[in-house]
Amino acid sequence: MASVQKVQSFLAYWFQLGKPVVLQPGNTDCLPTPVFEGTQLSPTFQACWRQIMAHPEQSFLQGTDESIAELLSDAWDIEGCARCTMPIPMPVRGIKSSPCPCADLSSWPNEEVPLPRPAVCTQAQLDNIRQRLTDDRDRLQMSYFHSPALPPIARPLPPLSNLKTSPEPSALDG
Repeated sequence: MASVQKVQSFLAYWFQLGKPVVLQPGNTDCLPTPVFEGTQLSPTFQACWRQIMAHPEQSFLQGTDESIAELLSDAWDIEGCARCTMPIPMPVRGIKSSPCPCADLSSWPNEEVPLPRPAVCTQAQLDNIRQRLTDDRDRLQMSYFHSPALPPIARPLPPLSNLKTSPEPSALDG
């Protein structure tokens, strides 16, 4: 069974490629932009989700045969497509007969553009980058200290943890 979070994530990936959900009552499209706001789904995504959940049995991601209600049932799960790695609905039992939703996207898969992504925690990403830089610096320092051909460093570099970080959000957090 695909959880609500898994189905929302599935839709978020496809929304980033411009695939809307078709709402059968009224035959309207729902394609929220932006999909994310910080680390959360955006208010426009949440409004689209409420529209979907008003009639989930009549709401379909464009290019799929399974309704959102079916995806939320025990009969379906969300897995990665073998062709494009994007999330697709797969039956828990049996074989999927309909193509991947990317089948009608002439420019997909496209390795030249960034892939759709889940929401990103900016601070966690920056902490990860800082840790990688610290590890690289420490490894290079140790190589230098143990090299017999190089003169010793007069004083070791201070740890990165001593650097001041600003708690205010930057313009890049957008």
